[in-house]
Formats: sequence, structure tokens, C-alpha cells
Amino acid sequence: MDVIEIVKKQAVERALKKGRQEGIKEGRQEGIKEGRQEGVKEGRQEGIKEGRQQGVKEGRQEGVKEGVKEGVKEGRQEGELDKGIVIARKMIQEGFSLDDIAKLTDLSPDDLQKLGKP
Repeated sequence: MDVIEIVKKQAVERALKKGRQEGIKEGRQEGIKEGRQEGVKEGRQEGIKEGRQQGVKEGRQEGVKEGVKEGVKEGRQEGELDKGIVIARKMIQEGFSLDDIAKLTDLSPDDLQKLGKP
């Protein structure tokens, strides 16, 4: 092998080595970029999933609170109505007029008719 061939061979080896290093560097950068994109995508999906779970949990808690409030309110209204009916029956027994009973109990005359007058 003569000197020119040796120099060419060394130049090719240096070029290969440099190309390999540049390729590794470029490949690493591309890999990092792709990895970030995949990480962001996976992170977003996990975040959405976790957010939904938290939202459902919070929604249930709020729903229970609202349901309890509504239930208490409805229970009070029914209790007031029941108490009004009891009072109206006593007033009917005492001989009050249906108009007076309706004014005092907030029951409608139709409701009082259903209770009946002795």
C-alpha cells in the first residue's frame, strides 16, 4: 500500500468517525424531540384521565350535598303540609269555616273539601 492509499484510508476512517459522531448527535436530538412529544402526549392523556376521575369525585360530592339539601327542603315542606292538614282537621272539628281555615293554614279550599267537614 502506498502513502496515498494510506492517507485516503485514514481520511475515509476519519470521515466515517465524524459522520458517525454527527449521526449519533443528530439521532440523540431527534430521539429527545420524539421522546418529549410522546411524553407530552402520554402526560396529557394521563392528566385528562386523572382530571376526569377528580371531576367525577367532586361532582358526586356536590351532587350528594345538593341532594341532601333538596331532600331536607322537601321533607320540611311535606312536614309543614302534614301539620297544616292536622291543624285543618282540628279546625273543622271545632267548626271553623273552610274560608277561615284556608286563610290560616295556606291549604286550598279544594284540599279542605277533600278533608271533609263533619
